[in-house]
Amino acid sequence: MSAIDFSRSYMRWYGEVNNVRILIDAACTLTYDSTGRPESYYLVAPCRAENTHGDSKLITTPGYEFCGIWGPEDKRILRFAWTSDRDDSQYGPRTDTLEIRRFEDARLLPDADAVFRAAMESSAPMVSRTTIRNERRGLTAVLEYPVNTMNVVDGPMRFQVDTGPLIVPNFNIMAARPIESLEVAYVVYNRFDEAEFTVRKPIPIMDGDRPLFFKTDYSELRNYSARNEILIAEGD
Repeated sequence: MSAIDFSRSYMRWYGEVNNVRILIDAACTLTYDSTGRPESYYLVAPCRAENTHGDSKLITTPGYEFCGIWGPEDKRILRFAWTSDRDDSQYGPRTDTLEIRRFEDARLLPDADAVFRAAMESSAPMVSRTTIRNERRGLTAVLEYPVNTMNVVDGPMRFQVDTGPLIVPNFNIMAARPIESLEVAYVVYNRFDEAEFTVRKPIPIMDGDRPLFFKTDYSELRNYSARNEILIAEGD
C-alpha cells in the first residue's frame, strides 16, 4: 500500500525577501459526492513568530504560532497568539511548491496484536489514515498523518493512538471554499471504527463566573464513526 512519508515531504515557499522549507505535518483529502473529485490539503509544521534574517533578537514578543494549510489552488495562513483576540487567519493564492514523497510498500496492520508488535519490535515509521463521512453534506474526508504517539499493552492486546496536529473538516461550516472549513486538531482512538478529536478553539479563562480573556487551545471535543487504518513502512 502507498502512504505519505511525512519525514521527507515539504512545502517550499519562494518570496522576495525570504525562501523557506517547512515539513508537512498532515494531509486531508476531501471528496464531495456532487463532483467525485478528491482534493488534498496539507498542514505544515508550526513555527514561532520571528525576526527573519535579523542581526539579533530573532524571537518576536509578544509571540504567536505560525502554521498554515495548503490546498490545490489556495493557502490559509494561521496565527495563534497568546490570547484569542490576536489570532489571525489569512487567505491567498498558492505561490509555492509541495513535495509529497511516499512509501510505496507500506503494510496495513490488521489488528491490535499486529499494532502491538509493530510498535514494540520495529522502528519503522507508522502512518495512520482516518476516514470520516457526513451524509448530509455528501462529503468524505480521509485524514492522513504520522503516528507520533502509540500506546500499547498486552493481556489483552490493546492500542491507543494519540497524535497531531492534523486537520479535520468542520461539517457544520458552509464555506465557499473547502479550505475555510478545515480546523487544527489532535486525534485519539483505540479502535478501528471510531475516532475522537480535540479541536483548537477559543476557550474562556474564567475569574469566577466572568471571563478574563479567551485563549485558543485544543478544547472542543468531537466524536465520529470512522475507519482507522494503521500502516507501517518497513522496507522503505
